[in-house]
Amino acid sequence: MLKTFLEFDLSQDGRITAIVAASGSADDRLFNAVGDSLLATDLWTLAPAAASRIRRALSDQQLTSLKDVRAMSHCPGKAPFEISFRFEQRLGRERSPEGYRCFAMVVPADDNAAILPANSLLSILETVLNSSSECIKVLDTQGRLISMNAPGLCAMEVDDFTRIRHQIWHELWPTEDQSAARNAFDKAMQGQVARFEGYCPTVKGTPKWWEVVVAPVHGVNGQPEVLVTLSRDLTGLHRQRNLATETESRFLALADNMAQLAWMASPNGYIFWYNKRWLEYTGTTLESMQGWRWKAVHHPDHIDRVVKKISLAFERQTDWEDTFPLRGADGNYRWFLSRMMAIRDEAGRVQLWLGTNTDITEQQKVEDSLRRSEQKLMLGIAVGGLGIAEIRYSSGQVQLNPTAAAIFGLPNGTDRMSRDAMHASFHPDDRVDMEHEIQRQLKQEHETYFQRECRIVRPSGEVRWLSTRKHFFFEETGHERPRPSHALMAVRDITEEKERE
Repeated sequence: MLKTFLEFDLSQDGRITAIVAASGSADDRLFNAVGDSLLATDLWTLAPAAASRIRRALSDQQLTSLKDVRAMSHCPGKAPFEISFRFEQRLGRERSPEGYRCFAMVVPADDNAAILPANSLLSILETVLNSSSECIKVLDTQGRLISMNAPGLCAMEVDDFTRIRHQIWHELWPTEDQSAARNAFDKAMQGQVARFEGYCPTVKGTPKWWEVVVAPVHGVNGQPEVLVTLSRDLTGLHRQRNLATETESRFLALADNMAQLAWMASPNGYIFWYNKRWLEYTGTTLESMQGWRWKAVHHPDHIDRVVKKISLAFERQTDWEDTFPLRGADGNYRWFLSRMMAIRDEAGRVQLWLGTNTDITEQQKVEDSLRRSEQKLMLGIAVGGLGIAEIRYSSGQVQLNPTAAAIFGLPNGTDRMSRDAMHASFHPDDRVDMEHEIQRQLKQEHETYFQRECRIVRPSGEVRWLSTRKHFFFEETGHERPRPSHALMAVRDITEEKERE
């Protein structure tokens, strides 16, 4: 069907003063039948059936627009045609009325069967466009903005559409996105549907991101007559994407700068990510370590037990902890305390495993050194016949080593006694003096000690002479005065020495 879209200006009294734009069929016959007859024509002469409606509208000083006008028309010497149009008030620089802008669609009278009988196509199209939540614009084949639906005007914060009408659409975009908009327009002019995402602030400067579709509306000759752009506001989604990206960047920055080696695995145990420190320590790459390839940097003496234990944790979906050596980039092994914990969904299902490896090599060296020192000390104590007792003042209990238990005449295997029982073992002639000295030391409120000889009476009644040295320790409790926490006492049986004297 041949049709022409016209845009022309009207004076205040309804006379056509200028044809602003025309687009439509490449066949000029229709425009020739109408276009050159329009200038200086009163609008109601084109639509006699609607003449009274048009006159009333023009005489109403409060009128801003008139919609859904449709009528048959004849121009002298021209073929009859049907015209559907709407017009709206045109404001001058001071926003005073200076006429009207009219938008019309013209079709030959012999194509009347193709015209919707009840409502004009323009009115129906306008209703459809304004019911959409998307920002919809109509462009001519030069890329100029012809119209815009009401939700689009709201979304773009446009108060006066006349200020942007006829502007080149892609030039309304910021410089960095103009190329994408222009490419989409060119693609649509070639008969294709184009899509892109871009940033374009509103007329009032509000930042917004859009998903845009540009589609052609073809005429009977198969060529685009107008283009329609549909823009969906992605601002909220864009912010969510930015937040997710920012969160991920912060996590990676934290993970790559933490002291531990770190990694992540899928619910089935497939490790898909290592932090920077893990790769630097092992001298490997992510590709070479993904899945279960991490076994390559484990010590052969430990790998079997490690795999067995962590596989069981994956199977049972339980957290995991283990200690084992890992080979570094220099070929040397260092010991690591390794832990893995699950990230679960609301139903308790594992979504992700997070793992860390903490280097404990130096800690183990210190612990091994302390262990050896303790062994040497205990050996020296045993060889020297020295009994060690630790008195805890909070509980009133005394911890004994085997030598101390033997010195006090306790059964084999005894490793403790009460503080009262220890004091009761002091010989009656020495007890008062010993307890007095102990109480004097407890009042010092700082680390102190005393050393003296005394006698004890074993449960069997046997009397033994002891050489004792007792150290007292205090703790700060937030009160005004420190209080005794514990004491360490070394005792040695000197009965034979005393008898030789």
